[in-house]
Amino acid sequence: MITNFSDIYTSIEQSKNRVQNVRERLRECKNLLLLKRQDIRKLWLLSSEQNALVKIYQNIDELKHVPIRLQFYLNKYLYIHASLLLIKAKEHQELRLINALSDIDLQLKDERSSLERQLRSELINQLFEKPCRDILGNKNVSSSTNSSLTTNKSDHSYLSRIRENRLLRKQLDQDFESGKLLFEFHPLAIIPDKYMLVDIRHQAPDLYLDVLLQSLSILFRLNETLDYVQKQLHEQFHRIVLRTTQHIVDNNFVLHSNNSHQNFMANNPDCLRDLLETCYEQFKIVVKNIEYLLNILKLIQEHQAPVQIQQQEYIGIQTAENQRSIFCSFLF
Repeated sequence: MITNFSDIYTSIEQSKNRVQNVRERLRECKNLLLLKRQDIRKLWLLSSEQNALVKIYQNIDELKHVPIRLQFYLNKYLYIHASLLLIKAKEHQELRLINALSDIDLQLKDERSSLERQLRSELINQLFEKPCRDILGNKNVSSSTNSSLTTNKSDHSYLSRIRENRLLRKQLDQDFESGKLLFEFHPLAIIPDKYMLVDIRHQAPDLYLDVLLQSLSILFRLNETLDYVQKQLHEQFHRIVLRTTQHIVDNNFVLHSNNSHQNFMANNPDCLRDLLETCYEQFKIVVKNIEYLLNILKLIQEHQAPVQIQQQEYIGIQTAENQRSIFCSFLF
């Protein structure tokens, strides 16, 4: 009986010792895990700091190339691309936090002001001046005595322009890809392909007006632009009349006559009628352009302009992809 009790007691003591040893080893493992956890946390913090520094250096390097990229867009009349580039570049905090980038920050501010003036100037040109030049130019062409020769020259010029545009587009694509900045990925994805043209100023007026107005919308200058156009109405219509009058006088006025231009027009009913008809043609185009401008402004206000629609589609695709990736990571 005593022997059995002694064996049981010994067994219990041995078990207690084993449990104590296991507890000691577990405690040591816990301490080691805590140390490893602290080491991993230090490595994570160090990695995060290094990644942040790499990102800052990368942003600094890209910001240095923004003026060159911006000039490339302006030279190609890619105003939407230029506007988005300026907006995205200004989002980088490095411009305000790093003194070495202050010159670039000031340069971008100047470039933005210059772009706004250029866009307004181009808008006025498209609304008022281009219709005048086109109609008066067509008048000159229609008055040509050799129509067959004119047609041949026009066909030859058209074919030459097509070949030239193909070469220019190939070069544009190469330059566009070679100089692309990393932070442009999102802005470029929301620009419709139809605005990527080498001769956009010579396309349909509606397309170029789209570019100008949406660029101004990106730069938050629509209200100022609308006020500017409204103030220009009287002066621009007056200029149309003056240019048309000068054009008719230059084509019909006898140089050795002592009469003034006004007397010449008043004494020639045919020329006066031509003046009225030609001005009326130009006024109709100007009114049509202004109506289109107002329609585009309405679409922009309703967030239904082409760039805005493309942005909504892009955000929807990105959201769906993010949700899909989260779901897949949850499964696996």
